[in-house]
Amino acid sequence: MVEEVYNGLEHLSYVDLIDYAHQKLGQTRDELKRRNTESSDFLYKLNSFGWTNLIWRLLWMSGGAVRFTDLLSGLGCSRQTLKDHLDSLINNNLVRQLPNLKYQVICPPELCYSSTTLE
Repeated sequence: MVEEVYNGLEHLSYVDLIDYAHQKLGQTRDELKRRNTESSDFLYKLNSFGWTNLIWRLLWMSGGAVRFTDLLSGLGCSRQTLKDHLDSLINNNLVRQLPNLKYQVICPPELCYSSTTLE
């Protein structure tokens, strides 16, 4: 297959070869745009479950305690929004507050262990 394409390109004129390269680059660019759009759409849908889910997931993915200010800078939401959602997670026993304004997910062992084995 590759040899056939190469042999075909070998017989093209310089102008046709440049045209062929532009077509391939255009197709590659279009494919990359499509994949980027699909990825963006997927992430938007995933995060549309709300701030609370996103905050819990970020804490869970961190694997440890995260400072309030680090969460705040990473999320780009207001201080009050983050505090309200963290309070909600704490009240539902999904997150615990540690000293020095650090937060950590309270994770069932089977969920935590399965996440480490998948990576």
